[in-house]
Amino acid sequence: MFYNKQINQTAITTWTFLSLKILFD
Repeated sequence: MFYNKQINQTAITTWTFLSLKILFD
């Protein structure tokens, strides 16, 4: 369960980073 949570956190972080990159590009 902890492992799955880590994966989700990484996905959210990546998605947020990409979204910000697109917005401010």
